[in-house]
Amino acid sequence: NCRLWCDPRNGSHKTFLKCLADFAAQSGHPELERAPWCLWGHSGGGFWSSLMQTMYPERIVAIWFRSGTAFEYWEKGEVVKPEIPAAAMGIPMMMNPGAKENGDKRFSSAWTGTLAMFKAYRAKGAPAGFAPDPRTAHETGDSRYLAIPFFDACLALRLPEKGSKSQALKPVNQKAAWLVPLIGDAAEPAAKFSGIFAESVWLPGEAFAKAWTQYV
Repeated sequence: NCRLWCDPRNGSHKTFLKCLADFAAQSGHPELERAPWCLWGHSGGGFWSSLMQTMYPERIVAIWFRSGTAFEYWEKGEVVKPEIPAAAMGIPMMMNPGAKENGDKRFSSAWTGTLAMFKAYRAKGAPAGFAPDPRTAHETGDSRYLAIPFFDACLALRLPEKGSKSQALKPVNQKAAWLVPLIGDAAEPAAKFSGIFAESVWLPGEAFAKAWTQYV
């Protein structure tokens, strides 16, 4: 049963933390136990990541949701709805369903769920983007071609400066973002964007905006 692990509140979050502690000890790199996370989750992994976002927001640099989140399920009451801390809305995230999931008999919820989460979180000002994978359905598809530059951009935005006494992640500078309408492909700097901010697709900078445009 996928829900036994993909809802971290059933215990998989504790196993994840134990794995990091064991890895840190066995590798001789104790810092791994405290290092921040980039979460990439497919299907049930996206479900898991969306709940980890509510549990450990201070640890998460960014999240890539490939074809799944728990949002639609907790909104329907199928799983316990989490309390969402304000810090969770500061985490960069990219919703990445397969375009062929839209209307699919089995996997349409991967499309509707990620789109619903994008709209709800974006309306609250979260740095959230939407990047459907045009060639694939419910598989990981071509996601790596955009996920890797996404994490590179978010790490550059959020990691503390070298030698900094504070190891807290930096907040996202929304003014440095590039934005694009949800149904569109012409991204522009936030300062020049004339559309509705709460309905825009958030992109972390110019270089990533170019990659996003090519990808979608």
